Amino acid sequence: MDLTGKRVVLTGAASGIGRALLEALSRMPLEVVAADVNETRLLEVCAGLRDVRARVIPVTADVSSAAGNDALISAAVRAMKGVDVYIANAGFAVYEHALMPDWARFEGLFRVNTLAPIHALQQMTALNAGRAFKVVWVASAMAHMGLPRYAAYSASKGALHRYADAHRYSMPDPNALMLVYPIATRTRFFEGSSAATPVPKPNQSAEEVTRAILRGIATDAREVYPSLLFRVTLWVSLWFPGLRRFVQLRELRD
Repeated sequence: MDLTGKRVVLTGAASGIGRALLEALSRMPLEVVAADVNETRLLEVCAGLRDVRARVIPVTADVSSAAGNDALISAAVRAMKGVDVYIANAGFAVYEHALMPDWARFEGLFRVNTLAPIHALQQMTALNAGRAFKVVWVASAMAHMGLPRYAAYSASKGALHRYADAHRYSMPDPNALMLVYPIATRTRFFEGSSAATPVPKPNQSAEEVTRAILRGIATDAREVYPSLLFRVTLWVSLWFPGLRRFVQLRELRD
């Protein structure tokens, strides 16, 4: 899909991959609703954009509920008269040192990481009946290979992977849904767990992920793996399952 002139919604736009995406999108001739739950940081990021060609519309939004997601789509339609591309990037991690009961935190994790992207796909399908559209889910490499102490996060992203695998058979255009599987990014993302949360290794920059996402949209890819190293590791592990266990145990030791 060519993004020229398109109407885009981007969640989690104030930090990490979302911020890098917003900076790239803002330099393109399009409209973008930049959404984030942190209004102060969102406005600061939007004010700091440079070489802007896009019409950037900051919207404070909490995608942890159906009402919040519906309000975001409604705001986007009011502002842009429609939505062609929805990039579901908002998310956070839970780093588990011990299996302590914490229903509310885990429920919040799945609401943002899993239910919100699925709801966005349903919204976009209804909104664009008979029209071409694109939904991008920023999943994680952990959807394929869960890491120790990130079990809940891995599950929340793995659920997106399995949902997409099955749901594409029901879609008139299976290419309308694109999943992105980045490895850990060197951003503030992992601060959502705790200040002491380590960034898994290997990792990459948000700018690398952004370039891969934009290439994927341009080529109508269904899956995007920003890290060539991870893609090779994933392929080799099919033939040598011990490699997967080695990667997981190494992370546990680290």
